Amino acid sequence: MREPRNPATTDQYERPQQHWSCGLAGDGTACPAGPTAHGACPAAAACHPVRDGDRWHCNRSALRGGPCEEGPTPDGACCIAYRCTPVLSLRQRRGRFVAAIAIAALGALCMALSGSLRNEFLAPGPLSMHHAQLLEGENATLRCAQCHAAGMASISSWWEHSFGGGELSPTQSTLCLECHRDKIGEEFALASHGVQLASLERMTDLRQERQGNAAPADVPWDQRPRNPNDPIACSACHREHQGRMHDLPAVSSVACQSCHRAEFDSFAHGHPEFGQWPHLRRTGIAFDHAAHQLKHYPEEKQEFSCAACHKTDATGQRQLTASFAESCAQCHDKSIAASFADGVTFLSLPTVDADTLADHNIDLGSWPAAATGDFEGAPPTVAKVLMQADAAGAAALGVLGPDFDLYDVDIDDPTQLRAAAQTAESIRAIVNELADQGEPALAARLKSLLGRELTAAELANLSGRLSAERIGEFRDQSLLGKPSGIPADIAERRRQQRPAAGDWTHDPTTLTLRYQPTGHADPWLRAWLDVLAEGASGKQAKLFEPLLTQAMKPTAPGLCGSCHSVDRVDGRLAIQWELHDPTREPRSFTRFNHAPHIVMPKAGDCASCHQFAVGADFMASYAERDPHRFTSGFAPMSKAACAACHTPAAAGDSCTQCHRYHK
Repeated sequence: MREPRNPATTDQYERPQQHWSCGLAGDGTACPAGPTAHGACPAAAACHPVRDGDRWHCNRSALRGGPCEEGPTPDGACCIAYRCTPVLSLRQRRGRFVAAIAIAALGALCMALSGSLRNEFLAPGPLSMHHAQLLEGENATLRCAQCHAAGMASISSWWEHSFGGGELSPTQSTLCLECHRDKIGEEFALASHGVQLASLERMTDLRQERQGNAAPADVPWDQRPRNPNDPIACSACHREHQGRMHDLPAVSSVACQSCHRAEFDSFAHGHPEFGQWPHLRRTGIAFDHAAHQLKHYPEEKQEFSCAACHKTDATGQRQLTASFAESCAQCHDKSIAASFADGVTFLSLPTVDADTLADHNIDLGSWPAAATGDFEGAPPTVAKVLMQADAAGAAALGVLGPDFDLYDVDIDDPTQLRAAAQTAESIRAIVNELADQGEPALAARLKSLLGRELTAAELANLSGRLSAERIGEFRDQSLLGKPSGIPADIAERRRQQRPAAGDWTHDPTTLTLRYQPTGHADPWLRAWLDVLAEGASGKQAKLFEPLLTQAMKPTAPGLCGSCHSVDRVDGRLAIQWELHDPTREPRSFTRFNHAPHIVMPKAGDCASCHQFAVGADFMASYAERDPHRFTSGFAPMSKAACAACHTPAAAGDSCTQCHRYHK
């Protein structure tokens, strides 16, 4: 059994969790009750005497010393009352001391943070070399404030901000853009990848489509760990104060994976296949590599070599395509010249049946006898364009259609006969206007069709240096039937001679005015084809698009349509005249540097990565206007070929080696 505690002990319980201690403890034994929570002495008695008959007895516990010798007073009160002045406990004295020290330290800190050297004291580390210049010269006085709004704020503003008083302005990202807005568009600088969410979704959909849905799709936008509409601060990826040699643009793969939930262990394990990358759209120039390698080059007894057409740029990063003169002219110049043998007809007088028109009371007016007979002849493409700019020509085209030939006119149909007469009237008006006014007449008609003014360079190319005097000669000899005054033998000799490139000729026998192109990339022919493409994108599309299709046939003069595609981009048609030049392309999220690869024995051969898709119906897709719907002439690239070298221990496999964040 446990022995009772020695009643005479002085080792009283000091109640360490209470703020006050009994004042008697300093001279001896503390009272049993102790002070109140507010530090008041309760003046408690040592016992509560009990009455036995007419006498009072002390009932103090043996643990507190047993009955006292004096005993209770006659009225039954205890003769011993504990009274003292309570004192702070040791714990409370220590607490107040610590609080005083903390307040003093906080005051000293506030004084330090309000001083002129606070930024030196707070700097967590040296800046990288990219930003170190911010602390030099005239900018040195601003220091932290150049990148942090808090750099010039008072300590009271810091205190308010720390307890939810609102964000300090301007934000750190806004201050970053003060220097970087020229390279990063300010409007979407803080958006995901610096583009609109709608654009990001379109690019994602296009990527999935070109991959044939073979790769696992990213998590839907509304299920991502963060809202893609929320701004992303610059400092979320670019960490400063990591030392002078810190690579500030470098971003860890962990940062990329914070939004892209299609997580994988490494590039080799889990990364999606490339799909059709980098062939996300067809090339502007329709060039079938497989057909040239297997058919055309052997026929010409030429060696097929990638290096003959593709040259490395000055940086070594990109492969550029050689010009037409360097790579194509040797084989294609002859066929292009043959297509221009008879020139390109600019104006011609159709043959009309004046008697039939007269029988139907249709007055054609004066029309040359050489152009009178059975209905025959189709106005050239350029003439049909200009016809649309006057009432008679537009009416004729509306009845007969853009592909009409007067040979097909039904002589029993008054409507078609009237349209045939309107065709002749329109051609006559065009000839007279060009003969009287020259280039201004041409500009006026095209302005009414395109809805805009032509530039001086455009008008010069479209006119082909055709003077009003030359048109006047054509009108006099063909439309009015006046003799040229040139001896017949000389005129016949001139007619049989091939005109010089860029020259104009008119044939009084066929009543035509022709232009002789200079060859490949002739500015006159290219300018008119561009007019057709522009018109096919506007209000006159019903007229222009069939004419554009006809002019871009592979067999049309110039053979332009055999190589140059017609693409519809953002709702407008455009002929792709230029070779693919990656330096003019907008930045994409994916990048590739040829330089470190072509020096390697395995990757030095282009065919190690770019393999032809033999048998693919590559050229058929050029009948479409959408450049993103096509059959590639190359087989898809294999991720395994890259993963063989791109490992953490070898060439590296971080996200930013191949992907940019900012487009």
